[in-house]
Amino acid sequence: MSATTSKTLTEEYFDQQQRSFNDIYVNDPSQGLQIATEALARVNGLHDSVAWKKKMRSWFLMALGLAYFNLGQPMRAIEYYEQSLEICRETRDRRGEGQTLNNLGNAYSNLG
Repeated sequence: MSATTSKTLTEEYFDQQQRSFNDIYVNDPSQGLQIATEALARVNGLHDSVAWKKKMRSWFLMALGLAYFNLGQPMRAIEYYEQSLEICRETRDRRGEGQTLNNLGNAYSNLG
């Protein structure tokens, strides 16, 4: 895979991520769930750098957690947030870690 092709794929997945979050918050969480699931599968199949794949996996796992939270399934959301948190900590992504911890707090708070 050439650097040009890889860059185009990277940009495509970042665009996919943004659409996923917008669909979860603005439109329909069910559609956001579908988009994040498809994007995660595509990222797993890429032959790009390991660090980039981990970062994208983390973001799409968080997106799946958000979708499940917005669909009224906080326990399922927690499962995805915990996977995302593990990757954030492994890659030292402090911003992602903070966002994921915030989402975990909201999900646990929702449980009562």
